[in-house]
Amino acid sequence: MITKDNIFQVYPKLDQKLLPKLLQAKEFKFLEESMEYYNEDEDIQKLIDKFIEKLNNQLKLKGIEVSDSGEITSDLDEEPKEKQPVIDFIRIPDIPKFEKEKGNGKSTKKAKEQKTKFKIGQDLYWFDNDGKLIKERIKYISFDDDEPVYLVFSVGHTFSYTESQIVMALKEKRMFLERPPKPVAKLAPDVAFIKRYITMNGKTKTKPQIVAFIKSLQKAIVEQVIRKTSEHSDIIMNIQDELLKCHKLMGNDIDVTIDPEKYIKYKAIVDGLEVHPAVKLIKRFIALFGVQDEKIKAQRAEQLLCTLEKQMEQLQKDPTYGKAIADMYDTLEHYLDKESDLTISEQQLNGLMGLAGMKDGLGNAGAFFAATASNFIANIAANAINGKAKPTPLSGTQDTILLSTDIVKMEFQTLNFDGKFKDLIGNPSINFTAMVYGMPGSGKTTLCILFAKYLAEKFSKKVLFATIEEGINHTFKEKLTRLHAYNSNIIVSNHLPKNMNGIDAVFIDSVNAFNLSAADLNKFKKQYPNKILIEILQCTKDGKFKGSQEYEHDVDVVICVENGIASSIGHKNRFGKSGEMEVW
Repeated sequence: MITKDNIFQVYPKLDQKLLPKLLQAKEFKFLEESMEYYNEDEDIQKLIDKFIEKLNNQLKLKGIEVSDSGEITSDLDEEPKEKQPVIDFIRIPDIPKFEKEKGNGKSTKKAKEQKTKFKIGQDLYWFDNDGKLIKERIKYISFDDDEPVYLVFSVGHTFSYTESQIVMALKEKRMFLERPPKPVAKLAPDVAFIKRYITMNGKTKTKPQIVAFIKSLQKAIVEQVIRKTSEHSDIIMNIQDELLKCHKLMGNDIDVTIDPEKYIKYKAIVDGLEVHPAVKLIKRFIALFGVQDEKIKAQRAEQLLCTLEKQMEQLQKDPTYGKAIADMYDTLEHYLDKESDLTISEQQLNGLMGLAGMKDGLGNAGAFFAATASNFIANIAANAINGKAKPTPLSGTQDTILLSTDIVKMEFQTLNFDGKFKDLIGNPSINFTAMVYGMPGSGKTTLCILFAKYLAEKFSKKVLFATIEEGINHTFKEKLTRLHAYNSNIIVSNHLPKNMNGIDAVFIDSVNAFNLSAADLNKFKKQYPNKILIEILQCTKDGKFKGSQEYEHDVDVVICVENGIASSIGHKNRFGKSGEMEVW
């Protein structure tokens, strides 16, 4: 049968004559445009499920069967199209001679007599390996064995291309005849809604489809995904008003017509931005891990690998996405060669989701893995609806899957910081982890002593301050005395005790001096999941913390101390704050 996982593979093969009007391509277009909101909007989910249900019933009536892998067991199967050879876009090293016509400095008479697809004075655009837009202009046309050869000029260079090379580059979107849109990792929410709105122009939409759009838009506004400060907030409010008017006036359906001036304005906004081709491929790769059927997964992996092969030469040179694209290619190749299963670590997935701009929507890889366990979640959801499942608090590293509606009803404990520490960190969870780094003498140890004092006095936490960076000596005593950071809740040690019973918060000064790796610290967190952990790291000469990026990835907050000022501005903070604090 047709499912949301295989419908885009099966539907194009169906004969439109066999389908009623409500299931034909015009309605399917809405499904294509809305599928990305399937897990975010309940109304869209219902509309898509209903469309698929009706489509399956119609095919059943016509005696057409569709397997779970998307194969149609009827005469509707199409013969596979023969793959076109990939022609590399290569600059011609030897520029042919171009003869100028007397008096006008343009192309030869022969060039005028023969037809060419491109003209003198026409512009060509492409991106170099650094993502810089290059604009070239055709100045002369000559012929090599009857094929047009174009001599192009740009600032600082002159090149020549054959006509077939330009045609192939345009087809593969490596070259453009008009100024191309700026590649971005992710369209801003307001731009995404504008794009969705203009695709409705000139189409017939049903009342449920209009309602689904209005609800999605209003939800984004209420949840402040789109704010008053958003670049196109005025347009969003205008779109909302137009949709509400449309809903009020319409019957069962309506032909959507956007004012021509507004349409041109809105389209210019959308056309000015385009999701980077590498991001689209990364999203396709991530989506593979949500496919339950192994046969479908293998088919999609093969299709993705084929696409990667065509774009590999260009994309692997990209400074932002090149390495990720190369790693994806290797992973798919090993999987399809049966050398390994299609697996990915949570850390790798987090990295890819970050590159693809998916962090805002999914939170982290753990949430993604949970979201893709579709069958298991379906059972959990069914139990919850029937009253068999109740929300339970998350604790430690327990594997938990819950409905999002249950999670928002749950209460989680936080530490209600105030004053300077609230400005610096916000209100953290009761078992948060933080990384503090800075140059020698910058004030990082002083900051951490003040922090230990704050936790001990304000929240009555039992604090262990483990120090071999400075050690238990006269200078450490002087700091405790000067900062009035001595009470029975603060314990100082020159080692990490094996028994941590009764300890609420641990300061390690420093991670480098204790020779602890990121893996060691992760092991500690798993062993003591309910403890606060503050990791102090040494700094390199250029001001960066010593060690791998894993230290930063694995904590909730990163604080940099420089010349007596502690700052979380521009650094990772899962608790939403960004500020500074004077240490001395």
